[in-house]
Amino acid sequence: MIAGFYRDAKDLDHGFVRAPSGTITSFDAPGSTGTFPSTINEAGVIAGYFVDPRLIYHGFLLSATGGISVEGNSRRRPARRESQ
Repeated sequence: MIAGFYRDAKDLDHGFVRAPSGTITSFDAPGSTGTFPSTINEAGVIAGYFVDPRLIYHGFLLSATGGISVEGNSRRRPARRESQ
């Protein structure tokens, strides 16, 4: 199995999983404006993060049966510092 993300024509990011059969399934974490899978284990559980409309990052787990749970603490992404 392979997990990853793609950007659609509306500039939104979505997660996907590709099964050994070649079937590709798209998914989004609830309330997300961008879903980013980071890893998948042999059981098919996907871990990653998503961004909500307030630009707060959250962790998620997607079970092999398709259930998504939000994990951990939410946090804002640190602001970038300009080079001086």
